[in-house]
Amino acid sequence: MLGQMEAKKILWKIGLFRDFLAGAAVCLLKICGESNLP
Repeated sequence: MLGQMEAKKILWKIGLFRDFLAGAAVCLLKICGESNLP
């Protein structure tokens, strides 16, 4: 039972990190796209 709780915590952290990376990638693409416009 304790192992399941730990696994859920780890999966939650991975999901949070993935969402953060996705958000950062979108921001970078927007900044790059805007700077490339004349």
